[in-house]
Amino acid sequence: MARKRPPNREPRSGSTRGRPREGLRPGERVRDYPTVTVRLPDDVRALLHSLCAQLDMPLRQTIRHMTVCFVRDLPATERRAVMRRARMGSPD
Repeated sequence: MARKRPPNREPRSGSTRGRPREGLRPGERVRDYPTVTVRLPDDVRALLHSLCAQLDMPLRQTIRHMTVCFVRDLPATERRAVMRRARMGSPD
């Protein structure tokens, strides 16, 4: 037997709760991204969550943005070395 919707509710076109399915680029899904686990002190964690709320960005995008900004502000020689290592796919 199929569930019936209450008569006063419109069917949802898409969920607005939870993590969005789409990634940064067309065709990507967030669930396909590798997982990273980080342990942080309570004060740093609170600061990070406050930053996410202020920027109105999910945690994953906030961390990506901070990483890109940090690399961009490195001296040119260090930035090139980091980018070279990132292209090689080296995790260390």
